[in-house]
Amino acid sequence: MFNFSIKEINRQRIKNIYFEKNTLLIEYLSGFKYSYGNISFYLIKDHLENIIKGIKRNNFSLIDDTLHLLFSILDEYPCTIESSSIEI
Repeated sequence: MFNFSIKEINRQRIKNIYFEKNTLLIEYLSGFKYSYGNISFYLIKDHLENIIKGIKRNNFSLIDDTLHLLFSILDEYPCTIESSSIEI
């Protein structure tokens, strides 16, 4: 079993990307949480590592490109959306 967490990707307004028990959770600063289930860690491992490289190097282009690729993969998986706050 793999656990993985990336915190505070502020430019993309992402608070946390977390992987546990074949579920990828993406939590935004707005309070919305997107949960993708039944995902193999090996499918997204390289993307998560590239996001970390981009953060360490302050390379926003690498982060943006990697997130775009990651979200294109996630489009194929069922998503559950939760909100911890409602804005009016």
